Amino acid sequence: MGMPVCEVIARGGDALSRMMVGASDHVGQGMDGGSRKISLSIVWPGHESANWAHSIELYTPLGPLTRAQLAVLVSQMIFSFVEATGQFPPSRCPEWRVGANGISLDRLYLAGLWNTSSDMWMTEILVDTR
Repeated sequence: MGMPVCEVIARGGDALSRMMVGASDHVGQGMDGGSRKISLSIVWPGHESANWAHSIELYTPLGPLTRAQLAVLVSQMIFSFVEATGQFPPSRCPEWRVGANGISLDRLYLAGLWNTSSDMWMTEILVDTR
């Protein structure tokens, strides 16, 4: 099902190395054009026009990010997105509302992250409906 976003943020990259496959793999080394940062967009039902995207640097002073470190950064961005939805116009899909009076962060799971093209990545976020 993936990893709970709250848990990914709380545990950090070191703890994730024991929880996820390929956690220590370096990301970005095989990307076209030698890009050093990626753009992550979150398109959410009812907020498709919000155009929410942020950049993530793939290299730190210590070297390239690992897959676990990237998972933490993506989870932090999901958290920021949930907080930012309070500033968006009301969702056209009330059942998909996130944040206050909607889907809480503890129901969101980071299920996957793929390099779709050049410097663009897509994340799969699952919602626990139980």
